[in-house]
Amino acid sequence: MFCQHCGAEVAEGTKFCIACGAELSAQQPPIENANQVSEPVAQAPVVEQSAQPQQPIYEQPPATDAPPSAQGDYQPYAAGGQPVPPQQPYEQTQYQQQAQYDPQGYAQPPYGQQPFVPQPNPAPSFGDCIKLYFKNYVNFSGRSRRTEYWYVVLFQIIVSVALSLLSTALAALTDGNTVVSILMSVLSYGWSLATLIPGLALSVRRLHDLGKSGLYLLFILIPIAGAIILLVWEASDGTPEPNEYGYSPKYTPGFVYDKLQ
Repeated sequence: MFCQHCGAEVAEGTKFCIACGAELSAQQPPIENANQVSEPVAQAPVVEQSAQPQQPIYEQPPATDAPPSAQGDYQPYAAGGQPVPPQQPYEQTQYQQQAQYDPQGYAQPPYGQQPFVPQPNPAPSFGDCIKLYFKNYVNFSGRSRRTEYWYVVLFQIIVSVALSLLSTALAALTDGNTVVSILMSVLSYGWSLATLIPGLALSVRRLHDLGKSGLYLLFILIPIAGAIILLVWEASDGTPEPNEYGYSPKYTPGFVYDKLQ
């Protein structure tokens, strides 16, 4: 027979192997092949328990009625239950995209959002304004810009002062001659009457430039306040866009007055 441990040949009835000293079992059948050696049974490795505590497993929070954000993340809520709007990245903020600065360091809106202000046309000269004043003697339609109005006012003041100085000088030279005084009075009143209608027409056209009706001249009947209101209007700039009284002589591109005679 053969030892079932080392395969050595031993005599029948031997209890211990002479080669390895292992106890021979009489109940185990002998090994047929001497070269066949029993392989030890592999035992499963013993896994030692780690000393570190296991990480707790968090459960997913229950679904709420809050709408998801555009990025797919949760949307925070304020204390009152109102959703907090997501903040935009710095490079996408309105301040970063639209803010511009002038040389003084003040923020300015971008060029596309700035109000369009057309370039004003060159103002007519003093002589041209006087020609337009007498040419539009009874013209109560159309529009007149501030330059035209105030040059005529200056012209009226110059003529009034000149007539007053002339009357004083003639009265001194003629020793208060009655005829000369009457002639100067007639000349002064005649000039006032001659410029009354064109002055009214110019005032009406000036109100038209502001988009107002010429009937607002009746404000002059209101003591003090009416004259102040009309003075402020006459000193105000007209509307750049066309109105029911025509195009703006100041802001309409390519606008020219009629050929002056």
